[in-house]
Amino acid sequence: MNYPEHTHRKRGLQTAQVVQVIRTESVIGTGEENDPCRRVVEYFTFKGKKIGTVDAQDLYENHSEWE
Repeated sequence: MNYPEHTHRKRGLQTAQVVQVIRTESVIGTGEENDPCRRVVEYFTFKGKKIGTVDAQDLYENHSEWE
């Protein structure tokens, strides 16, 4: 299929896998304006290595980039 030069062909999800990890949820923060209380989800391997963190504050702050 031929697309005009100025357009970009959107690509969807490339791959997905089911993996087993340890998922923890914590509430952090002091409740102060510069350190609000929020939920943090962390992911660990079975050997205890942290492999990811999702901080609700980061999601809130980056929301404007989605629009």
